[in-house]
Amino acid sequence: MQQREFLGPAIIRFAPIIVFVIAIAIYANTLTHGFVLDDEIVITKNSLVQQGTDGLSKIFSEDSFYGYFNQRGKSGLIAGGRYRPLTIAMFALIHQAFGQAPFPYHAVAVLLYALTCIGVFYVFRNLLQMRLEHNVSTAALLSAVVFTVLPVHTEVVANIKGLDETVALGCSILALLLALRATDSGKYIWSVLAAVTLFFACLSKENAVAFAVIIPVALIVFRRLAARKALVASVPLLIAAGVYVLLRSSVIGAGGSSSAQAQELMNNPFLFYVNGAWQPMQLVDRIGLLLSSFARYTQLIIAQYPLTHDYYPATIQAHGMGNPSAIAGFFVAMLLLGSTAWGLRLSKPWAAGLFGFLASFGIVSNVIFPIGTIMGERFLFMPSFGIALSVATALPALLQKPSKSMWLSLFGAVVAMYTVLTVSRNGAWKDNETLFFTDIAVSRTSAKLNSACGGELLTRALASKDQDSTELLASQAFPFLDAAIVIHPTYGVAFYNRATCNILVKNYRQAVEDARVALRFNGDVKASTILLARALRDRGKYEGETDRNAELAITSLLESWQLNTTDAKTAHLLGIGYGILGKHTESLSWFSRAVDIAPQDAQYVFDLGTAYYYNGNKAKRDEYHKRAQELR
Repeated sequence: MQQREFLGPAIIRFAPIIVFVIAIAIYANTLTHGFVLDDEIVITKNSLVQQGTDGLSKIFSEDSFYGYFNQRGKSGLIAGGRYRPLTIAMFALIHQAFGQAPFPYHAVAVLLYALTCIGVFYVFRNLLQMRLEHNVSTAALLSAVVFTVLPVHTEVVANIKGLDETVALGCSILALLLALRATDSGKYIWSVLAAVTLFFACLSKENAVAFAVIIPVALIVFRRLAARKALVASVPLLIAAGVYVLLRSSVIGAGGSSSAQAQELMNNPFLFYVNGAWQPMQLVDRIGLLLSSFARYTQLIIAQYPLTHDYYPATIQAHGMGNPSAIAGFFVAMLLLGSTAWGLRLSKPWAAGLFGFLASFGIVSNVIFPIGTIMGERFLFMPSFGIALSVATALPALLQKPSKSMWLSLFGAVVAMYTVLTVSRNGAWKDNETLFFTDIAVSRTSAKLNSACGGELLTRALASKDQDSTELLASQAFPFLDAAIVIHPTYGVAFYNRATCNILVKNYRQAVEDARVALRFNGDVKASTILLARALRDRGKYEGETDRNAELAITSLLESWQLNTTDAKTAHLLGIGYGILGKHTESLSWFSRAVDIAPQDAQYVFDLGTAYYYNGNKAKRDEYHKRAQELR
């Protein structure tokens, strides 16, 4: 049957090119961006990626955090674990070919997104053409364009790490197209190819498993297959998903999480801080938080604004089922579930789209299993395919109504608005500093983002060569770090950074207190130990020079030395302290240790000579004073 199209044949003929050009155009301003956020985990600080092709075998045989931590088991730091080797392998190949420059990575991310959007057009047209009579290609094109310009997709495209989402959806769409081809042609080879493609999708990100159930439903609704026949046709897909799950379990373990993860708020948002300890939320509070987050997701789907990369605690603050956001989330969820069930019972095409949304969203919703965070805009990427499909099924009828001009005008306005929002939002992903200080306006109550903003200011302070600027930047970091600690009272990273800032502004007593907490809760024990040692050393120096209390200074310095026995400065300060107290034997011993550690430091060598003098050895004094003079 020859179908009528609202758009002319020339436009329909070039529809894939139109979608491709739009996708490239709206994300062209990301090509000059750098590496951001978790790019260091999967690219810049991933030892396996840095090995290029030499690291490929381990990329596929280890968990996704192995190349970053260089040890097994770290996937358990995040609830559910991570095994996503395909895109990490792609990063290794890009590194092999182009090195560390960010441009090739961004170019691949934009290109694959554009190809995925073309796939959206083709699959929409393929699905609709056997259920609808007119405007199928027009509806497919318009819906694919809307999908392409959605601002909520910026995190997936502008952040290189988001390539796992793009490849997962792209391969899943291809698997759907191949499964349709298998049904239409009756050739089993296409089912096998569909299964292989879905397996690759899962290797990119585990949420692609959802298509093992989405595809059978699509066959039932859009090809009118009986449920039993659709299930039989989907057996290869189910096998592919099962093989992936078994492979994943063999690499990271069945649970993929650790007890330590369960008690860390940044990896488990379902915790309350009660009486100085983290306790699991009651079920009613947990459900309330999930419903509140779903209400926020609904708002993002409709308005696509405001956007942020950070939804860590306590960005979604509502707990319990009696708050307005939880109630709203409950009614929206019930409406979607009820509508989908009713629509599928009547084999309505729009219901298949809603099912696609619910099936893919369910995997990242924390309902089936914990994912380590309460929500994220990247989690809407695959589900938005289902929403766009529902829109595509409604457009052909709208384009035949007398009010079609109004609907097209509305479509144009929405596309224009989303395009402006997307291009604008891309700019926030230029670098970490830009992203953090842009998004803190939206995620003011996020412990992680407050800590990140404070950390960026601290980094700038440490890089500054001007003392006044250093102290100013460190002082500006305090409000962010203080806010992070109020939200998350055991946030080791925030305490670590605040301790460092206190050292820079010479508030050594508070620096020691913060460093002690950091040592208790920060995962990097070695770094926290060295920081505490430095804080104690600098406090001891301050107590000796400013408070003129040598005994108090020595107490701090001795504790510092116990933590770090390779710090020449601490040994030197102890030599000075004992010398002031007239304990010249102890002073000589500490000055000797300082010189043993730093034999080329002229001041240390000179002071050792002086210590020998006070111990009655003038010959040694002259020897070391002469050596000090030679070193200067």
